[in-house]
This record gives sequence, structure tokens and C-alpha cells, in this order.
Amino acid sequence: MSGLYLEDFVDQRTLAPYIAERRADYEDKAVAFLRQSFASRTADLDEAALRGVVRLAYPRARLRGIRTERDHLKYLIAVMHWGSGFEDDPGHATRLERAGWRTAGGEPRLNPYLAPVLDQIDLWHRDIGLAGLNPARLRELSAGVPPTDTDARLARLADLWPGVAAATPEPDRRAALAQAADFATRSGLCDRGVLVYAAIAQLLGCGFGEDPLYPWAARALVSRMGADEAARALETGFVTWWKVVCEVRDELE
Repeated sequence: MSGLYLEDFVDQRTLAPYIAERRADYEDKAVAFLRQSFASRTADLDEAALRGVVRLAYPRARLRGIRTERDHLKYLIAVMHWGSGFEDDPGHATRLERAGWRTAGGEPRLNPYLAPVLDQIDLWHRDIGLAGLNPARLRELSAGVPPTDTDARLARLADLWPGVAAATPEPDRRAALAQAADFATRSGLCDRGVLVYAAIAQLLGCGFGEDPLYPWAARALVSRMGADEAARALETGFVTWWKVVCEVRDELE
């Protein structure tokens, strides 16, 4: 039986000041937790961006039935590795199913247990060979005419990140490509830009372009630059971000 909490049976208007104070206290703790536990990934994030990550994650975790501060912080661990929208990311559908967070048909399961998800994230890191990826290979997408059909795009991405292709079932890769391409197209990208966005999305999540974790991506997409310039800005932003992450991580080791 799940535990009962004060807000479950007391009028929300009465509780509002108490909840606001408790939420602010949690935000402070969550920001400090992320700064300490993910120094390399938060090195280029200002306070507003990091609080945006926390505020976006909190209601999503609540909807899943996560209530304790400890479990909310664990949920943030998943966010830092798979992105703020990881629960709905088709690229992780099979792994979320294995963790008990999705049905075989792709429907969400309101399962609050985080350990299986964190286990799947560890396996994902190992299976795709994340530590050995070379982000500079994105520049290879500039060669030749960028493919526009799904099969050719999948093949190009598999050549770019072979570890991801080997570790991800084709239906997941195909669905993730469709979602990433749709977002990229709606954001004004075309041809090579769509491919660049989809390539980065395989590592950062399909919605990385609007994820507060990656403000450099949002800047590239909302600017008034043309599609080709935006694609180059995404590429440069990702390579620079990766370099900062690796440099800070090396300093801490």
C-alpha cells in the first residue's frame, strides 16, 4: 500500500504556502545535487537553466507516483543521462519496457521504481560505447548529398554512431528518427540540418532542441539564421558541449 501524504487529504489552498516553501527547499537541494553529482554536465548551465531542468522534471515524476525527495533526485539522474523527455523518447522504448515503465505496446506504466531504469541507463552507456564516441564525426554529414528518405538516413546514422545502431532495436531507431526529423523540420531545419539534429538526438534525446539541459541547441534553433547556419550552429554547439563535459570530467578524475 502506498503511503499517505498531507497534501492527499487537506485542502490545497490551505496547504499552498507550505507546499511552496517545501518545493523551494527541494529545488535548492536538487540544484546542489546536480552541481555536485554532474559537475561536467552542468558546467555550462547557469542557475536559471538548472532550475528549469528541476522544475520540468518534478511534475513528471509526480505523475509517475514518485513522492519522496530521494526518489525525485534519482529521477533527475535519469534526466541527466537521457534528457528531460526521456519517458516519451522512442529511442529508449525497449529499455523502458525492460525497466517496467512501458508496456510492449508502448503505453506508459505508472511504475515509480527507478532502480530498473538506472540499470538500463548503465547498460545503454556500455552497449553504445558512449565513452569512445567522437562527436567531431558529425562533420562527416557535410559530405555528399544528405539523404532524405528514412532508410538512407538510418544507414547514414548507423555509420556515424555504429554503437547506437547495434544497441538499439530498429523499430526504436526508426521511431526516434521520425520524431527527431519532425521536430527539426518544424524548427526550420532541412536536409543536412535534419540529419544533424537526428544524429545528436540519438545521444541527447529527441527533444534536446527544447530541453533546458542544452541551451546551446535552443539558441541555434530560435535564432534568425538560415537553415544551413542553424545546422552548423547545432554541430558546433554539440562538439563544444562534449568537449567541456570531457574536460571537466577529466579534471575531477
